[in-house]
Amino acid sequence: MSRSRPQEPLKQAQFTKEVCLSFRVSKSFAKEKEPDTIITSMDYDDAGRYLVTTSVDDTISLYDSVTGRSAGVTNSKKYGCHLTRFTHKDRCCVFSTTKGPDSRIGHLDITKGAFLRYYTGHDAQVTSIEMNPRHDTFVSAAMDDTVKMWDLRASNAQATVPSAAETHVSMDPSGQVLCISSVREGTAAFYVLKTMTQFDRTVKLPDGFLWNKVEFSNDNKFILFSSVNGDHILLDAFEFTLVARLCGVTVIPSSGFPHTGSASFTPDGKYVFSGNGNGNVLLWSLKKEDYENNELPHDIHPLAPLEDDVTPRMLLFNPKHMQFTTADTQVKMWLPTAGF
Repeated sequence: MSRSRPQEPLKQAQFTKEVCLSFRVSKSFAKEKEPDTIITSMDYDDAGRYLVTTSVDDTISLYDSVTGRSAGVTNSKKYGCHLTRFTHKDRCCVFSTTKGPDSRIGHLDITKGAFLRYYTGHDAQVTSIEMNPRHDTFVSAAMDDTVKMWDLRASNAQATVPSAAETHVSMDPSGQVLCISSVREGTAAFYVLKTMTQFDRTVKLPDGFLWNKVEFSNDNKFILFSSVNGDHILLDAFEFTLVARLCGVTVIPSSGFPHTGSASFTPDGKYVFSGNGNGNVLLWSLKKEDYENNELPHDIHPLAPLEDDVTPRMLLFNPKHMQFTTADTQVKMWLPTAGF
């Protein structure tokens, strides 16, 4: 089974080394009454306007990333909440529940505070949710050793495939290729999403490597495996081969709660940012011209760290703007100070 070569990415704002190294915290948010509340997941909407988070106090919080203001909080006290992902409708999201006898996935209209639907079928805790970037469908993985594909309009799954838990899922920018990675087996398998037909190659990841997030670059050249126990790993998104390790990461101590990954691509796919256990943010260049012989080395070392008083357990880049957010007990939005 073959794949077409990726198209050239749409033109983005210019991410240069100077601009990337100039990012600093511009806004910070914390719970007023319980400032140590752990945040477990976050996501930007398609336009990059809004950021949504879930916390262990069973709240779903919305932020306006343009104005830098809180835009509301929705309670999910009955079922709990984690793994929030925006749909393609304005300020609507799906999320996994964390309480109750069954592991539901909820569909929420944040502006109305209305729960639109619950999706049932998993028999154990959901570990990963990914929205299709092109369609109103999404994929979930759970500790019941299954991956399921859903249509937002139907409460029952449209397809199910087996996968050894703990499993994480991700889709390429076209919404045509699905990556299903099993931490237990240390493998990543790839599927044609429409038919759930598996490609003939399964990638074996290095022994002992643990991860909790998989992300395709927007130019469809790389796949990033965000580690929880050290260096991150980069795969070629066409050949499904190991390209490089992103080295120099200090492990962030566990909070005792799950989270949705500390590393993220810039929108142009030329750089990777990551939270670091030293309380700073690391940055790696993926531009071949920055290295000897115009080739990426097997071990890519970070550029100078971005310093701040921060625990960057999670990091996510805005898909449309020069902004990224880090989160742990605080939500911190970062903007560049150079090049503008």
